[in-house]
Amino acid sequence: MNLRAAVTSLAVVGLGVLLGASAYEAVVMAPNYAARVPESLEHIRAFFLVATPRTFFRTVAPATEAILLLAVVLNWRTRSARWWMVAAFAALAAADVITFAFHYPRNALLFERPLDQVPLAQLRAAAAQWGPGTHVRVALLVIAIVSALRALTRPDANAAEEDRHA
Repeated sequence: MNLRAAVTSLAVVGLGVLLGASAYEAVVMAPNYAARVPESLEHIRAFFLVATPRTFFRTVAPATEAILLLAVVLNWRTRSARWWMVAAFAALAAADVITFAFHYPRNALLFERPLDQVPLAQLRAAAAQWGPGTHVRVALLVIAIVSALRALTRPDANAAEEDRHA
């Protein structure tokens, strides 16, 4: 296996890990955030004493982005893979934009600010919005992983031919 294939494979693994964790958040965690607010948030805050999903995502997401960016560079000369890798990186970047613009403000409301300082209607709205926002992130991660897999599974004979002509 060459370096390009190895790094692209590692990027696919990172994307798969992010996809799995995000799907878990969407299916298991988000419904619990929205159940019986504010009691559910009190329980979740008590549970998240040592680590939170943020602990995981703030480590794995940047590492995956770095590996995916390296995979874009290593695949650049292979036309059949180049744009698939760019699409994968763009989808992951869009998922991160959603994380920063959509999820982080809701994180602050749901998990950081004192619950008695946030109006109940605002807490309920933020908790109800969490799941749909996570579904969008999951969809973008599916696009990213499918794109990276497409780049990885390009025909090797064609890739070698394209490398000579690039």
